Amino acid sequence: MSVYSKGVVELIDMKERVQMSIDRVLQKMQERQLELHEQYMISHMQDDAATVLETLHTSVRACAKRFWYPDELEFSHEAKNRLAETGKNRRFIAQFDRINEFKAELNKVDVHGDPELEAQRKVVSMAIGECYQSLKAHQRKVYENLKVSV
Repeated sequence: MSVYSKGVVELIDMKERVQMSIDRVLQKMQERQLELHEQYMISHMQDDAATVLETLHTSVRACAKRFWYPDELEFSHEAKNRLAETGKNRRFIAQFDRINEFKAELNKVDVHGDPELEAQRKVVSMAIGECYQSLKAHQRKVYENLKVSV
């Protein structure tokens, strides 16, 4: 083997070692990039969930402020304290429908087991529950007043 061919073999060997090192570094960079992307997506999803919960809570509170509590409601003759599906009750019943829409929206929010998001979700759920209870209490009051007057 000549000096020339021995030098070529060493260069080829060195080139392969350098290429393997470069490949390992590129692989590590790609793995790190995927890891960072995953972290970003998780935090982004949590931010989105937090934003959705905050917006939903604001909507629930705004809706509750606009609730309409009529002095008179029409009740079904078939069941105790059950609202009749009449034009007079339509607006009041629509408020219950809106509460159910809020519940459905809340159920779509995935909190990923995050304690802060779970706490925020509970606050929104309680606000929705309070709205429902407020409407039901008014319905019961109107029903009781109607029973007393009859």
